[in-house]
Amino acid sequence: MNIGRLQLTQGFEEKAIESFMQALSIYKLKLGDDHYNVASTCENLALCFFKLKQYDNAINYYQTALNIYNNHPHYTGNHPVIIHLHNTLGMAYSKKGSNAEALGHYFFAIEMLTNFEKKHVEMAFPTGGAGPAAWGNAEFNINFITEYYQLYNNVASIYLK
Repeated sequence: MNIGRLQLTQGFEEKAIESFMQALSIYKLKLGDDHYNVASTCENLALCFFKLKQYDNAINYYQTALNIYNNHPHYTGNHPVIIHLHNTLGMAYSKKGSNAEALGHYFFAIEMLTNFEKKHVEMAFPTGGAGPAAWGNAEFNINFITEYYQLYNNVASIYLK
């Protein structure tokens, strides 16, 4: 999977897709269809397709990842990974021109972010084991505000079209 990430960061999306597809088949064979490594690989594939402007494929892989994470006990409630996936699904639907679907995902992510559980702070924004104390951490607050800003900016971009 690291090869795919390197290829993706260097702009070789097609090669990255091949690497991620190979990793996906191995993960499914060895770990099962519902393992979080399968979900993570689906996210990476979705990003490749998003960059290639193949939004239907991106949506398919983002949705697959979301379904896996939603059924995994570690990613319960309003986990940052779930929030991020709703945001990226919203972006893919928006690029595709499906504004109603995009807004649904954006608003869902905003609602989840609004009710963000303190137990997810350390997972979302590691601060050296500060845990819930990170709520007062400046870095956490900046990342939290940035995520809100991005979501509201995404919503505004649809209404301003």
